[in-house]
Parts: sequence; structure tokens; C-alpha cells
Amino acid sequence: MLYTPQNDRFTASVNDLGAELWSLRDRRSGREYIWQGDARYWTGRSPVLFPIVGRLKDDAYLVNGRQYRMKKHGFARGACFAPGLDGEGGLTMTLESSEQTLAQYPFRFRLSLRYRLDEEGLEVEYLVANPSEKEELPFSLGAHPALCCRLGDTLRFERRESLDAWRLGGEQGLLLPERTPLLRDQHRLTITKELFAADALILEGQSSGYVELERQGGEGNVRVCFGRTPCLGLWAKPGAPYVCVEPWFGLDDGPQGGGELRCKKHVQRLQPGGRFRFLLRILPQPAGA
Repeated sequence: MLYTPQNDRFTASVNDLGAELWSLRDRRSGREYIWQGDARYWTGRSPVLFPIVGRLKDDAYLVNGRQYRMKKHGFARGACFAPGLDGEGGLTMTLESSEQTLAQYPFRFRLSLRYRLDEEGLEVEYLVANPSEKEELPFSLGAHPALCCRLGDTLRFERRESLDAWRLGGEQGLLLPERTPLLRDQHRLTITKELFAADALILEGQSSGYVELERQGGEGNVRVCFGRTPCLGLWAKPGAPYVCVEPWFGLDDGPQGGGELRCKKHVQRLQPGGRFRFLLRILPQPAGA
């Protein structure tokens, strides 16, 4: 079911399946900022990645030596979240541990996404709570919003960056051992068909707190603000009219993966009774701003 928080400026649509953002539309111009899905390329729009990000080697991991199995990006994107309306422009979607989740992820948790509209755009607050009184909660978390774009549009980083990119490959599509040079004291990437020919670009250690999609033809830009996150994925199907800007607290396995979940790179470890908070903002920018 779709839920549609709105205010005077924007309307959003959120699906209770996966708490996925399906739309962010400017009510004045009618412009849609979120990719609307197309089976020729990719039917997703903005999946929630939890409790892993990326792919596990052999789709498996260990907890205290016991093996569990989980598909790429975790189970949250295929789970039904419970909705709660929070007045004008607000919506909260919540997923809690259950018998189904415990079979593949043996930890109690509560994951909530709070969607809020204001005059600048959309704010999404990701909240993870550990209800256990004894056990630590290890998890990864990622956002995956897909923005409408065209080839030739540009991704502009907040700061000039010198970064190499992890790439995915091999039979299982895991992290390759060597990184590919990407940015050298630069802050712009032009979106071409070749940019994603070898799958996603996965950055680690970026200093920028936002990336702005610069549109051609005076259509107005879109800024994705994420603050300090350890990893950032950039991805699209080659030649598709969208680009995903994906801040991550987590990373795919490499060929040597498959070990203890707590030992995975960038995994978060939430103490009993603890709470984790991550804030994402999607802010349309007026043409000429």
C-alpha cells in the first residue's frame, strides 16, 4: 500500500513494502525527482538496505560460529513495514524482528524510517534500536535512492575528492581486490553509459557530506545530503535514465568473506538498549541556484 505525505510544496509516496520511497514530486511544477521503475532497466526506486549492505560471499555469514544465510542487501527491502502517520508531511514506517527474521538474522531489532517534508524537500531519518538487555546488535544499513537523470548530467561532490573506487566482479559479484582510480582532486563526475559498465562505483573515506545531481537544460538540480558515512555507492544500469546515490554503513564481501558478522568491515555494533540514527535529505534545487 502507498502512503502519501504532502505539504504545500511537495508530495511523497512511500510503499509499506520495504518502506520504499516511490515518489518525490514538486506540486508546483509537477516534476518527479525519483526514478519510477522500468523492467527494461531496474524496477527498484529507493530500497532500504538492512541488516547487510551488498552481497555476502556464498550468501552466508557466521554468528558465534553458526552459519546463517541472507540474500544481497538483506531482507528489509522485501518486508512489510507498519505505517504511522505523523501529521502533515510526516510518516513513520517500522519493522521489528519476528520469527521470520530471526531464522536468518538471530538478533532482536527495531528499524524505523521517519519521512518528513518541508519547504526544501524530503528528510528521511533512519533509526535502529536494540531492544535486547544483554546482546549487542551488529548490523549494516544503507540508503539507495534513485534520481531521474539523463546521460550527460553531472554528479558534483561537496568537496574536491581524490578517491579510488571498489568494483564488483567474479562469479558472485563480490568486491574485487584492487580499486580503480576515479577522482583526482576533482568534484565532478559526468554520467555516461560507460561509467557503470562494470557495475557500481563504491567509494570509501569520502570527505563530502552531499552529492548534487546537476541537470542539463535548466531543469533544476537535486542534492542528496548524508553527512559523514564510511561508504558511498554510485550506480545505474548502463544507459538507464536514473542514478543512485547510496550512503552506506557497510560494504560487500570480498573473495575472502563469509566470516563472523561482527567482523565485517564498517559493521555497526549497537549496545543493549542502544539507538543508531542516520539522516538523509533529498533537496531539489531551483534552476539557476
